[in-house]
Amino acid sequence: MFIDLRQLFDNIIKLFRKIEFKIGDTEVSLNALFQLLFSLVVVFLMTRSLRNFLRNKLLVKLGINQGSREAISNLVGYAIGTIGLLLFYKRQVSIYRLWQF
Repeated sequence: MFIDLRQLFDNIIKLFRKIEFKIGDTEVSLNALFQLLFSLVVVFLMTRSLRNFLRNKLLVKLGINQGSREAISNLVGYAIGTIGLLLFYKRQVSIYRLWQF
Protein backbone atom coordinates (compact mmCIF):
# COMPACT_ATOMS: atom_id res chain seq x y z
CA MET A 1 0.00 0.00 0.00
CA PHE A 2 2.92 2.37 0.57
CA ILE A 3 3.95 4.32 -2.50
CA ASP A 4 7.65 4.51 -3.15
CA LEU A 5 8.71 8.14 -2.56
CA ARG A 6 11.03 8.11 -5.54
CA GLN A 7 8.21 6.94 -7.81
CA LEU A 8 5.92 9.63 -6.37
CA PHE A 9 8.58 12.29 -6.95
CA ASP A 10 9.14 11.05 -10.52
CA ASN A 11 5.40 11.20 -11.20
CA ILE A 12 5.22 14.77 -9.91
CA ILE A 13 8.17 15.79 -12.10
CA LYS A 14 6.53 14.16 -15.14
CA LEU A 15 3.31 16.03 -14.41
CA PHE A 16 5.16 19.34 -14.14
CA ARG A 17 6.91 18.63 -17.44
CA LYS A 18 3.62 17.85 -19.17
CA ILE A 19 1.93 21.08 -18.10
CA GLU A 20 3.07 23.53 -20.76
CA PHE A 21 1.85 26.83 -22.08
CA LYS A 22 3.05 29.27 -24.69
CA ILE A 23 4.62 32.64 -24.15
CA GLY A 24 4.93 34.10 -27.61
CA ASP A 25 6.52 31.36 -29.72
CA THR A 26 8.18 29.63 -26.77
CA GLU A 27 6.66 26.70 -24.90
CA VAL A 28 7.30 26.85 -21.16
CA SER A 29 6.73 24.02 -18.71
CA LEU A 30 5.61 24.40 -15.13
CA ASN A 31 8.78 22.55 -14.13
CA ALA A 32 10.97 25.21 -15.79
CA LEU A 33 9.11 27.98 -13.98
CA PHE A 34 9.57 26.28 -10.59
CA GLN A 35 13.28 25.79 -11.26
CA LEU A 36 13.64 29.42 -12.26
CA LEU A 37 11.81 30.59 -9.15
CA PHE A 38 13.91 28.33 -6.92
CA SER A 39 17.12 29.60 -8.52
CA LEU A 40 16.13 33.22 -8.06
CA VAL A 41 15.22 32.69 -4.40
CA VAL A 42 18.50 30.87 -3.64
CA VAL A 43 20.61 33.54 -5.34
CA PHE A 44 18.67 36.32 -3.61
CA LEU A 45 19.08 34.76 -0.16
CA MET A 46 22.77 34.06 -0.65
CA THR A 47 23.44 37.57 -1.93
CA ARG A 48 21.48 39.20 0.87
CA SER A 49 23.26 37.13 3.53
CA LEU A 50 26.68 37.97 2.12
CA ARG A 51 25.86 41.69 1.89
CA ASN A 52 24.62 41.76 5.49
CA PHE A 53 27.71 39.89 6.70
CA LEU A 54 30.02 42.32 4.92
CA ARG A 55 28.12 45.43 5.96
CA ASN A 56 27.46 44.54 9.60
CA LYS A 57 30.40 42.36 10.63
CA LEU A 58 33.50 42.21 8.45
CA LEU A 59 33.72 45.81 7.26
CA VAL A 60 32.84 47.14 10.72
CA LYS A 61 35.77 45.18 12.23
CA LEU A 62 38.05 46.66 9.57
CA GLY A 63 37.04 50.16 10.72
CA ILE A 64 35.52 51.31 7.43
CA ASN A 65 32.96 54.13 7.67
CA GLN A 66 29.27 53.51 7.00
CA GLY A 67 29.08 55.03 3.51
CA SER A 68 32.00 52.97 2.26
CA ARG A 69 30.56 49.83 3.90
CA GLU A 70 27.29 50.34 2.04
CA ALA A 71 29.03 50.92 -1.28
CA ILE A 72 31.37 47.94 -0.94
CA SER A 73 28.62 45.57 0.22
CA ASN A 74 26.35 46.69 -2.64
CA LEU A 75 29.05 46.19 -5.27
CA VAL A 76 30.00 42.77 -3.91
CA GLY A 77 26.30 41.86 -3.71
CA TYR A 78 25.70 42.81 -7.33
CA ALA A 79 28.76 40.86 -8.46
CA ILE A 80 27.86 37.73 -6.48
CA GLY A 81 24.23 37.95 -7.60
CA THR A 82 25.25 38.18 -11.25
CA ILE A 83 27.69 35.29 -10.95
CA GLY A 84 25.10 33.20 -9.08
CA LEU A 85 22.44 33.80 -11.73
CA LEU A 86 24.87 32.89 -14.49
CA LEU A 87 25.85 29.67 -12.71
CA PHE A 88 22.21 28.72 -12.15
CA TYR A 89 21.46 29.50 -15.80
CA LYS A 90 24.32 27.25 -16.90
CA ARG A 91 23.08 24.50 -14.57
CA GLN A 92 19.53 24.96 -15.84
CA VAL A 93 20.62 24.48 -19.44
CA SER A 94 22.54 21.29 -18.60
CA ILE A 95 19.64 19.84 -16.57
CA TYR A 96 17.22 20.70 -19.35
CA ARG A 97 19.34 18.76 -21.84
CA LEU A 98 19.52 15.75 -19.51
CA TRP A 99 15.76 15.68 -18.91
CA GLN A 100 14.73 15.71 -22.55
CA PHE A 101 13.20 12.45 -23.69
